[in-house]
Amino acid sequence: MFFTPALSRLTFVSLGIVAAALCAQTTAPTTGTAPASSSAASLPATAPAPTNPQVIAILDRLEKLGSTLKDFTAVLDYEVNHIQTDEKEGKDGTVSYVKDLATGEVKFEFIFTTSKLDGKIKKRGLKNQYLFDGRNFFDIDHVAKIYKQVQLVKPGDPPENVLKIGGPVPLPLGQKTAVILADFDASLIQPAAAGAPADTLKLVPKKKGKFDFTELSITLDPQTDLPSEIRSTNVNEDVTTIKMISPVINSGKATIPIPVTPKTGDGWAVEIKPLSP
Repeated sequence: MFFTPALSRLTFVSLGIVAAALCAQTTAPTTGTAPASSSAASLPATAPAPTNPQVIAILDRLEKLGSTLKDFTAVLDYEVNHIQTDEKEGKDGTVSYVKDLATGEVKFEFIFTTSKLDGKIKKRGLKNQYLFDGRNFFDIDHVAKIYKQVQLVKPGDPPENVLKIGGPVPLPLGQKTAVILADFDASLIQPAAAGAPADTLKLVPKKKGKFDFTELSITLDPQTDLPSEIRSTNVNEDVTTIKMISPVINSGKATIPIPVTPKTGDGWAVEIKPLSP
């Protein structure tokens, strides 16, 4: 879902984001035998262990960030490691995000300008644009002249949180801690080196098949609390990694352009889909 196949050729979550980014540990359920007493007979044999406070603290930071983050820009490094072919396919670009804190409406744009193969530049001069204007999602290839527009929110409806885990773009900024813990077993990933930031969570879906990834990890930037790396593994064990580098937050300079629908007579392939009933 970083982006879902229905919306784009990319899968930002094949980890699939976004992550709008977490840190903690959930221990396995404890199973025991109930004592031979009538009062204990009604107690469940299995009860989930409490979530590690570090996990909750990281998720709370993400939830809080959603209410204070007005805008940000960052450099993007996107890579998919295809296990079966042992190829690493990637793209470089930028991301811009703008939120109206009064209404909750979010707009964002991803632009990729360079493709890579096995870590080396494959092609420059691309302009693959993925944009959400608060209502519609746009997938535009300016070089190949392909324009796709999909409506996600009806006019007049409240803003849609498309950045939630499980949404089209999983960047869980502002997603409630309780909602994430209801869907995932969360654990803390220990830092690789002593003194390294430990703000990395691993999320494993509690219900198999509910999401298009089997494991998701999110690392928070210690300065901004933005996800600096989102990594997902799909059912084929392919690993998708998205890194957000050099973020600038609440500068007031991030802008989201208004896409102009091209004319098909100009050599463009145009596809526009309204919201499904």
